[in-house]
Amino acid sequence: MKKISVFQLVILGIFAFFIVVAVLVFAGLSGGGGGNSLETVEVWGTFDPDLFDKYLNELGDISENANLIKYRYIEPEEYESEIVNALASGNGPDLFLIDQSQILQYWDKITPIPYDEAYGMKTYSRREFMDIFVDEGSLFLSERGILGLPFSVDPMVLYWNRDLFADAGKTVPPKYWDELIDLSSRITKKQQNGVIDIAAVGLGTYDNINHAKDILVTMLTQKGGKVIEKTPEGQLFSALASSVAGEGFSQIPAMQIVLRFYTEFANPSKFFYTYNRSLPNSLDLFSQGRLAMYIGYASELNDIKNKNPNLNFDVAPLPQIREDAKRNATFGRLYAFVVPKHARDPYSSIAIALFLTQPTQSALFSKYHTAMPPLRIVLNKEADNPVQEIFRRSAVIAFGWLDPDPKNTDAIFANMVNSVLSGKLRFSEAVSYADKELKALLEKWK
Repeated sequence: MKKISVFQLVILGIFAFFIVVAVLVFAGLSGGGGGNSLETVEVWGTFDPDLFDKYLNELGDISENANLIKYRYIEPEEYESEIVNALASGNGPDLFLIDQSQILQYWDKITPIPYDEAYGMKTYSRREFMDIFVDEGSLFLSERGILGLPFSVDPMVLYWNRDLFADAGKTVPPKYWDELIDLSSRITKKQQNGVIDIAAVGLGTYDNINHAKDILVTMLTQKGGKVIEKTPEGQLFSALASSVAGEGFSQIPAMQIVLRFYTEFANPSKFFYTYNRSLPNSLDLFSQGRLAMYIGYASELNDIKNKNPNLNFDVAPLPQIREDAKRNATFGRLYAFVVPKHARDPYSSIAIALFLTQPTQSALFSKYHTAMPPLRIVLNKEADNPVQEIFRRSAVIAFGWLDPDPKNTDAIFANMVNSVLSGKLRFSEAVSYADKELKALLEKWK
Protein backbone atom coordinates (compact mmCIF):
# COMPACT_ATOMS: atom_id res chain seq x y z
CA MET A 1 0.00 0.00 0.00
CA LYS A 2 1.35 3.43 -1.01
CA LYS A 3 2.19 5.65 1.94
CA ILE A 4 0.59 9.09 2.19
CA SER A 5 3.03 11.93 2.81
CA VAL A 6 2.62 14.48 5.58
CA PHE A 7 1.92 17.14 2.92
CA GLN A 8 -0.85 15.02 1.40
CA LEU A 9 -2.35 14.52 4.84
CA VAL A 10 -2.38 18.29 5.41
CA ILE A 11 -4.12 18.88 2.06
CA LEU A 12 -6.67 16.15 2.78
CA GLY A 13 -7.25 17.70 6.20
CA ILE A 14 -7.84 21.14 4.68
CA PHE A 15 -10.20 19.66 2.09
CA ALA A 16 -12.16 17.84 4.80
CA PHE A 17 -12.31 21.02 6.87
CA PHE A 18 -13.75 22.96 3.92
CA ILE A 19 -16.45 20.33 3.54
CA VAL A 20 -17.39 20.75 7.20
CA VAL A 21 -17.40 24.54 6.94
CA ALA A 22 -19.41 24.46 3.73
CA VAL A 23 -22.00 22.18 5.27
CA LEU A 24 -22.33 24.40 8.33
CA VAL A 25 -22.45 27.58 6.25
CA PHE A 26 -25.12 26.18 3.95
CA ALA A 27 -27.03 25.00 6.98
CA GLY A 28 -26.91 28.53 8.31
CA LEU A 29 -27.93 29.98 4.94
CA SER A 30 -30.94 27.73 4.80
CA GLY A 31 -32.30 28.72 8.17
CA GLY A 32 -29.94 27.19 10.71
CA GLY A 33 -27.41 29.06 12.80
CA GLY A 34 -29.24 29.28 16.10
CA GLY A 35 -32.55 30.48 14.70
CA ASN A 36 -31.09 33.31 12.59
CA SER A 37 -32.43 33.84 9.10
CA LEU A 38 -30.35 35.15 6.24
CA GLU A 39 -31.18 38.56 4.78
CA THR A 40 -30.01 40.26 1.59
CA VAL A 41 -26.44 41.47 1.92
CA GLU A 42 -25.12 44.59 0.20
CA VAL A 43 -21.43 44.39 -0.70
CA TRP A 44 -19.37 47.45 -1.58
CA GLY A 45 -16.14 47.29 -3.53
CA THR A 46 -13.96 48.70 -6.31
CA PHE A 47 -14.10 45.69 -8.64
CA ASP A 48 -15.62 46.48 -12.03
CA PRO A 49 -19.43 46.26 -11.66
CA ASP A 50 -20.00 44.45 -14.98
CA LEU A 51 -17.33 41.93 -14.03
CA PHE A 52 -18.77 41.34 -10.57
CA ASP A 53 -22.35 41.08 -11.86
CA LYS A 54 -21.27 38.43 -14.37
CA TYR A 55 -19.56 36.58 -11.54
CA LEU A 56 -22.68 36.69 -9.36
CA ASN A 57 -24.88 35.58 -12.27
CA GLU A 58 -22.73 32.52 -12.91
CA LEU A 59 -22.49 31.89 -9.19
CA GLY A 60 -26.29 31.92 -9.13
CA ASP A 61 -26.25 28.84 -11.36
CA ILE A 62 -24.27 27.06 -8.64
CA SER A 63 -26.11 28.32 -5.59
CA GLU A 64 -29.28 30.33 -5.11
CA ASN A 65 -27.53 32.11 -2.23
CA ALA A 66 -25.83 34.32 -4.81
CA ASN A 67 -29.22 35.94 -5.38
CA LEU A 68 -29.03 37.34 -1.86
CA ILE A 69 -25.96 39.44 -2.74
CA LYS A 70 -26.24 43.00 -4.03
CA TYR A 71 -23.02 44.58 -5.26
CA ARG A 72 -22.35 48.32 -5.32
CA TYR A 73 -19.35 49.65 -7.20
CA ILE A 74 -17.54 52.74 -5.93
CA GLU A 75 -14.73 54.57 -7.74
CA PRO A 76 -11.38 53.87 -6.03
CA GLU A 77 -10.73 57.59 -5.56
CA GLU A 78 -14.03 57.99 -3.70
CA TYR A 79 -14.01 54.69 -1.80
CA GLU A 80 -12.60 55.89 1.52
CA SER A 81 -14.86 58.93 1.82
CA GLU A 82 -17.94 56.93 0.77
CA ILE A 83 -17.26 54.20 3.35
CA VAL A 84 -16.47 56.63 6.15
CA ASN A 85 -19.50 58.86 5.49
CA ALA A 86 -21.87 55.92 5.05
CA LEU A 87 -20.78 54.24 8.27
CA ALA A 88 -21.02 57.54 10.16
CA SER A 89 -24.60 58.05 8.96
CA GLY A 90 -25.65 54.45 9.64
CA ASN A 91 -26.21 53.70 5.95
CA GLY A 92 -23.15 51.61 5.33
CA PRO A 93 -22.81 48.28 3.53
CA ASP A 94 -23.26 44.85 5.10
CA LEU A 95 -19.85 43.84 3.77
CA PHE A 96 -17.10 45.77 2.04
CA LEU A 97 -13.89 44.81 0.30
CA ILE A 98 -10.46 46.08 1.25
CA ASP A 99 -6.94 45.01 0.40
CA GLN A 100 -4.09 44.45 2.84
CA SER A 101 -2.83 48.02 2.48
CA GLN A 102 -6.10 49.32 3.96
CA ILE A 103 -6.20 47.19 7.13
CA LEU A 104 -4.86 49.91 9.43
CA GLN A 105 -6.81 52.57 7.58
CA TYR A 106 -10.11 50.83 8.43
CA TRP A 107 -8.96 49.28 11.71
CA ASP A 108 -11.56 51.06 13.84
CA LYS A 109 -14.34 50.57 11.28
CA ILE A 110 -14.22 46.76 11.18
CA THR A 111 -16.07 44.23 13.31
CA PRO A 112 -13.72 41.23 13.66
CA ILE A 113 -15.18 37.80 12.97
CA PRO A 114 -14.80 35.69 16.14
CA TYR A 115 -12.47 32.73 16.01
CA ASP A 116 -14.05 29.25 15.91
CA GLU A 117 -17.73 30.23 15.99
CA ALA A 118 -20.03 33.18 15.32
CA TYR A 119 -23.82 33.23 15.68
CA GLY A 120 -23.96 29.45 15.64
CA MET A 121 -21.80 29.18 12.50
CA LYS A 122 -18.40 27.50 12.29
CA THR A 123 -15.70 30.02 11.45
CA TYR A 124 -11.93 29.42 11.68
CA SER A 125 -9.47 29.09 14.48
CA ARG A 126 -6.23 31.00 13.99
CA ARG A 127 -4.46 27.76 13.03
CA GLU A 128 -7.18 26.74 10.56
CA PHE A 129 -7.09 30.16 8.93
CA MET A 130 -3.33 29.94 8.39
CA ASP A 131 -3.60 26.42 6.98
CA ILE A 132 -6.34 27.43 4.54
CA PHE A 133 -5.30 30.85 3.21
CA VAL A 134 -1.99 32.01 1.70
CA ASP A 135 0.69 33.39 4.02
CA GLU A 136 -0.26 36.98 3.24
CA GLY A 137 -3.68 36.28 4.72
CA SER A 138 -2.18 36.34 8.23
CA LEU A 139 -2.20 40.16 7.97
CA PHE A 140 -5.95 39.89 8.57
CA LEU A 141 -5.51 38.06 11.89
CA SER A 142 -5.61 39.98 15.16
CA GLU A 143 -6.09 39.42 18.85
CA ARG A 144 -9.62 40.70 18.36
CA GLY A 145 -10.45 38.03 15.77
CA ILE A 146 -10.43 37.70 11.97
CA LEU A 147 -10.42 41.17 10.42
CA GLY A 148 -11.31 39.93 6.94
CA LEU A 149 -11.84 36.77 4.90
CA PRO A 150 -9.47 36.63 1.89
CA PHE A 151 -11.25 36.45 -1.46
CA SER A 152 -8.74 37.23 -4.23
CA VAL A 153 -4.98 37.74 -4.48
CA ASP A 154 -3.57 39.83 -7.32
CA PRO A 155 0.18 39.13 -7.65
CA MET A 156 2.72 41.36 -9.34
CA VAL A 157 4.25 39.90 -12.50
CA LEU A 158 6.46 40.92 -15.42
CA TYR A 159 4.88 41.72 -18.78
CA TRP A 160 7.38 41.66 -21.64
CA ASN A 161 7.26 42.64 -25.31
CA ARG A 162 8.35 39.74 -27.50
CA ASP A 163 9.09 41.93 -30.55
CA LEU A 164 11.37 44.34 -28.66
CA PHE A 165 13.23 41.41 -27.12
CA ALA A 166 13.67 39.81 -30.55
CA ASP A 167 14.96 43.09 -32.02
CA ALA A 168 17.66 43.05 -29.33
CA GLY A 169 18.53 39.41 -30.05
CA LYS A 170 16.92 38.20 -26.83
CA THR A 171 14.34 35.44 -26.53
CA VAL A 172 13.55 34.96 -22.84
CA PRO A 173 12.56 37.31 -20.01
CA PRO A 174 14.90 37.88 -17.06
CA LYS A 175 14.80 35.67 -13.98
CA TYR A 176 16.98 37.99 -11.89
CA TRP A 177 17.08 41.75 -11.43
CA ASP A 178 20.76 42.02 -12.38
CA GLU A 179 19.93 40.76 -15.88
CA LEU A 180 18.09 44.04 -16.46
CA ILE A 181 21.39 45.90 -16.68
CA ASP A 182 22.54 44.10 -19.83
CA LEU A 183 19.01 43.96 -21.25
CA SER A 184 18.56 47.71 -20.80
CA SER A 185 21.77 48.51 -22.64
CA ARG A 186 20.72 46.28 -25.54
CA ILE A 187 17.04 47.20 -25.81
CA THR A 188 17.01 50.95 -25.11
CA LYS A 189 16.99 53.13 -28.22
CA LYS A 190 17.78 56.84 -28.10
CA GLN A 191 17.91 59.64 -30.61
CA GLN A 192 21.12 61.63 -31.09
CA ASN A 193 19.80 64.32 -28.76
CA GLY A 194 19.23 61.71 -26.02
CA VAL A 195 15.46 61.41 -26.37
CA ILE A 196 14.40 57.85 -25.52
CA ASP A 197 12.34 56.18 -28.25
CA ILE A 198 12.34 52.65 -26.82
CA ALA A 199 12.74 52.02 -23.08
CA ALA A 200 13.75 48.68 -21.62
CA VAL A 201 11.99 48.60 -18.26
CA GLY A 202 9.73 50.80 -16.15
CA LEU A 203 12.22 51.53 -13.35
CA GLY A 204 14.17 54.55 -12.17
CA THR A 205 11.69 57.38 -11.76
CA TYR A 206 8.61 57.43 -9.55
CA ASP A 207 5.72 59.58 -10.70
CA ASN A 208 5.42 57.96 -14.14
CA ILE A 209 6.12 54.39 -13.00
CA ASN A 210 3.00 52.41 -12.12
CA HIS A 211 3.23 50.70 -8.72
CA ALA A 212 6.66 52.22 -7.96
CA LYS A 213 6.21 51.86 -4.20
CA ASP A 214 5.19 48.20 -4.52
CA ILE A 215 8.18 47.48 -6.78
CA LEU A 216 10.60 49.04 -4.29
CA VAL A 217 9.05 47.17 -1.36
CA THR A 218 9.27 43.91 -3.31
CA MET A 219 12.98 44.38 -3.97
CA LEU A 220 13.46 45.31 -0.32
CA THR A 221 11.65 42.18 0.87
CA GLN A 222 13.61 39.92 -1.48
CA LYS A 223 16.76 41.47 -0.02
CA GLY A 224 15.62 40.62 3.49
CA GLY A 225 14.55 44.09 4.52
CA LYS A 226 11.22 45.33 5.84
CA VAL A 227 9.33 48.59 5.77
CA ILE A 228 7.64 48.10 9.13
CA GLU A 229 8.18 45.63 11.97
CA LYS A 230 6.38 44.82 15.21
CA THR A 231 7.70 44.69 18.74
CA PRO A 232 6.75 41.66 20.89
CA GLU A 233 4.05 43.89 22.36
CA GLY A 234 2.60 44.53 18.90
CA GLN A 235 3.94 48.08 18.52
CA LEU A 236 4.68 49.08 14.90
CA PHE A 237 7.97 50.78 14.07
CA SER A 238 9.83 51.79 10.91
CA ALA A 239 12.54 49.40 9.73
CA LEU A 240 13.54 51.27 6.56
CA ALA A 241 16.91 52.37 7.89
CA SER A 242 17.55 49.42 10.20
CA SER A 243 16.96 46.37 7.97
CA VAL A 244 20.39 45.36 6.61
CA ALA A 245 21.05 43.64 3.32
CA GLY A 246 23.06 40.62 4.44
CA GLU A 247 26.41 39.42 5.64
CA GLY A 248 28.40 41.29 3.03
CA PHE A 249 26.58 44.57 3.61
CA SER A 250 26.05 44.39 7.34
CA GLN A 251 26.38 48.13 7.81
CA ILE A 252 24.27 49.21 4.85
CA PRO A 253 20.46 49.31 5.02
CA ALA A 254 18.83 47.06 2.44
CA MET A 255 16.64 50.00 1.37
CA GLN A 256 19.74 51.99 0.47
CA ILE A 257 21.00 49.22 -1.85
CA VAL A 258 17.56 48.84 -3.43
CA LEU A 259 17.21 52.60 -3.91
CA ARG A 260 20.57 52.81 -5.65
CA PHE A 261 19.77 49.94 -8.02
CA TYR A 262 16.30 51.29 -8.80
CA THR A 263 17.25 54.91 -9.50
CA GLU A 264 20.27 54.11 -11.67
CA PHE A 265 17.91 53.17 -14.51
CA ALA A 266 17.05 56.88 -14.63
CA ASN A 267 20.66 58.07 -14.36
CA PRO A 268 21.87 59.44 -17.76
CA SER A 269 25.51 58.71 -16.82
CA LYS A 270 24.84 54.95 -16.67
CA PHE A 271 25.25 52.83 -19.80
CA PHE A 272 21.92 51.13 -19.03
CA TYR A 273 19.99 54.41 -18.58
CA THR A 274 16.50 53.76 -19.91
CA TYR A 275 13.80 55.92 -18.27
CA ASN A 276 13.20 59.56 -17.38
CA ARG A 277 10.45 61.87 -16.20
CA SER A 278 9.53 63.04 -19.71
CA LEU A 279 8.33 59.58 -20.74
CA PRO A 280 4.66 58.58 -20.45
CA ASN A 281 3.26 56.43 -17.67
CA SER A 282 4.88 52.98 -17.80
CA LEU A 283 1.61 51.16 -18.56
CA ASP A 284 0.83 53.51 -21.43
CA LEU A 285 4.36 53.25 -22.81
CA PHE A 286 4.18 49.44 -22.72
CA SER A 287 0.79 49.46 -24.41
CA GLN A 288 2.21 51.68 -27.15
CA GLY A 289 4.90 49.07 -27.85
CA ARG A 290 7.70 51.39 -26.67
CA LEU A 291 8.54 49.67 -23.37
CA ALA A 292 10.04 46.18 -23.35
CA MET A 293 9.17 45.26 -19.74
CA TYR A 294 6.29 46.44 -17.59
CA ILE A 295 5.92 45.45 -13.94
CA GLY A 296 2.23 45.20 -13.16
CA TYR A 297 -0.49 43.08 -11.63
CA ALA A 298 -2.15 39.94 -12.94
CA SER A 299 -5.44 41.84 -13.09
CA GLU A 300 -3.94 44.22 -15.68
CA LEU A 301 -3.70 41.50 -18.33
CA ASN A 302 -7.01 42.34 -20.00
CA ASP A 303 -6.39 46.09 -19.71
CA ILE A 304 -3.20 45.70 -21.72
CA LYS A 305 -4.97 43.59 -24.33
CA ASN A 306 -7.76 46.15 -24.63
CA LYS A 307 -5.34 49.07 -24.93
CA ASN A 308 -3.51 47.42 -27.82
CA PRO A 309 -5.01 44.19 -29.24
CA ASN A 310 -2.05 43.84 -31.64
CA LEU A 311 0.67 44.01 -29.00
CA ASN A 312 2.87 40.92 -29.06
CA PHE A 313 3.55 40.41 -25.37
CA ASP A 314 3.80 37.68 -22.78
CA VAL A 315 3.90 37.22 -19.00
CA ALA A 316 6.68 36.01 -16.71
CA PRO A 317 7.26 35.78 -12.97
CA LEU A 318 8.71 38.89 -11.38
CA PRO A 319 12.54 38.80 -11.30
CA GLN A 320 14.22 37.80 -8.05
CA ILE A 321 17.55 38.70 -6.45
CA ARG A 322 20.35 36.37 -7.54
CA GLU A 323 22.79 36.84 -4.64
CA ASP A 324 22.14 37.49 -0.94
CA ALA A 325 18.46 36.82 -1.52
CA LYS A 326 16.52 36.12 1.65
CA ARG A 327 13.33 34.87 0.01
CA ASN A 328 11.51 34.55 -3.27
CA ALA A 329 8.73 37.09 -3.16
CA THR A 330 6.39 39.20 -5.24
CA PHE A 331 4.00 41.85 -4.06
CA GLY A 332 0.34 40.83 -3.98
CA ARG A 333 -2.83 42.77 -3.42
CA LEU A 334 -4.93 40.57 -1.17
CA TYR A 335 -8.61 41.49 -1.19
CA ALA A 336 -10.83 40.41 1.69
CA PHE A 337 -14.43 40.83 2.82
CA VAL A 338 -14.75 42.75 6.08
CA VAL A 339 -17.78 43.28 8.31
CA PRO A 340 -18.32 46.95 9.20
CA LYS A 341 -18.73 48.18 12.73
CA HIS A 342 -22.40 48.36 13.76
CA ALA A 343 -23.38 46.09 10.87
CA ARG A 344 -27.13 45.89 10.35
CA ASP A 345 -27.13 42.09 10.37
CA PRO A 346 -23.72 40.66 11.32
CA TYR A 347 -25.02 37.09 11.06
CA SER A 348 -25.89 37.53 7.38
CA SER A 349 -22.69 39.47 6.69
CA ILE A 350 -20.46 36.76 8.14
CA ALA A 351 -22.45 33.95 6.50
CA ILE A 352 -22.12 35.51 3.05
CA ALA A 353 -18.43 36.27 3.59
CA LEU A 354 -17.86 32.61 4.50
CA PHE A 355 -19.89 31.53 1.49
CA LEU A 356 -18.00 33.71 -1.02
CA THR A 357 -14.57 32.64 0.24
CA GLN A 358 -15.10 28.90 -0.22
CA PRO A 359 -12.85 27.29 -2.89
CA THR A 360 -15.45 27.04 -5.69
CA GLN A 361 -16.74 30.59 -5.25
CA SER A 362 -13.29 32.14 -4.95
CA ALA A 363 -11.91 30.17 -7.90
CA LEU A 364 -14.84 31.19 -10.09
CA PHE A 365 -14.02 34.87 -9.54
CA SER A 366 -10.55 34.38 -11.04
CA LYS A 367 -12.27 33.56 -14.33
CA TYR A 368 -13.37 37.19 -14.55
CA HIS A 369 -10.67 39.10 -12.67
CA THR A 370 -7.57 37.11 -13.81
CA ALA A 371 -6.26 37.29 -10.24
CA MET A 372 -6.03 34.12 -8.16
CA PRO A 373 -7.96 32.50 -5.28
CA PRO A 374 -5.96 32.97 -2.03
CA LEU A 375 -6.65 29.40 -0.91
CA ARG A 376 -3.86 26.88 -0.52
CA ILE A 377 -6.00 23.96 -1.66
CA VAL A 378 -6.77 25.70 -4.97
CA LEU A 379 -3.26 27.09 -5.54
CA ASN A 380 -1.75 23.66 -4.90
CA LYS A 381 -3.01 22.48 -8.28
CA GLU A 382 -1.13 23.53 -11.42
CA ALA A 383 -3.15 25.59 -13.89
CA ASP A 384 -3.82 24.31 -17.40
CA ASN A 385 -3.28 27.73 -18.97
CA PRO A 386 0.43 28.78 -19.02
CA VAL A 387 -0.38 32.41 -18.14
CA GLN A 388 -2.61 31.34 -15.27
CA GLU A 389 0.17 29.03 -14.10
CA ILE A 390 2.49 32.03 -13.82
CA PHE A 391 -0.18 33.88 -11.88
CA ARG A 392 -0.66 30.83 -9.64
CA ARG A 393 3.03 30.47 -8.87
CA SER A 394 3.26 34.19 -8.20
CA ALA A 395 0.28 34.09 -5.85
CA VAL A 396 1.96 31.37 -3.81
CA ILE A 397 4.89 33.68 -2.96
CA ALA A 398 2.83 36.88 -2.70
CA PHE A 399 3.33 39.11 0.34
CA GLY A 400 2.08 42.42 1.68
CA TRP A 401 2.66 44.72 4.63
CA LEU A 402 0.66 46.78 7.10
CA ASP A 403 0.65 50.18 5.44
CA PRO A 404 -0.31 52.85 8.00
CA ASP A 405 -1.51 55.33 5.36
CA PRO A 406 -1.17 54.38 1.65
CA LYS A 407 -1.33 57.96 0.35
CA ASN A 408 1.23 59.31 2.80
CA THR A 409 3.62 56.38 2.45
CA ASP A 410 3.40 56.82 -1.32
CA ALA A 411 4.50 60.43 -0.82
CA ILE A 412 7.37 59.28 1.43
CA PHE A 413 8.65 56.82 -1.18
CA ALA A 414 8.20 59.38 -3.96
CA ASN A 415 10.25 61.94 -2.05
CA MET A 416 12.93 59.34 -1.35
CA VAL A 417 13.35 58.56 -5.06
CA ASN A 418 12.96 62.11 -6.36
CA SER A 419 15.39 63.60 -3.84
CA VAL A 420 18.09 61.22 -5.13
CA LEU A 421 17.30 61.85 -8.80
CA SER A 422 17.43 65.61 -8.29
CA GLY A 423 20.74 65.37 -6.44
CA LYS A 424 19.21 66.95 -3.35
CA LEU A 425 20.10 64.00 -1.11
CA ARG A 426 22.56 61.10 -1.15
CA PHE A 427 21.20 57.56 -0.94
CA SER A 428 21.87 57.24 2.77
CA GLU A 429 20.32 60.64 3.48
CA ALA A 430 17.22 59.86 1.43
CA VAL A 431 16.63 56.58 3.27
CA SER A 432 17.26 58.19 6.65
CA TYR A 433 14.81 61.01 5.90
CA ALA A 434 12.15 58.53 4.68
CA ASP A 435 12.66 56.52 7.86
CA LYS A 436 12.03 59.62 9.99
CA GLU A 437 8.88 60.47 8.02
CA LEU A 438 7.58 56.93 8.43
CA LYS A 439 8.28 57.01 12.17
CA ALA A 440 6.24 60.21 12.44
CA LEU A 441 3.41 58.59 10.49
CA LEU A 442 3.39 55.64 12.88
CA GLU A 443 3.07 57.82 15.96
CA LYS A 444 -0.73 57.57 15.87
CA TRP A 445 -0.51 53.77 16.18
CA LYS A 446 1.21 53.87 19.55
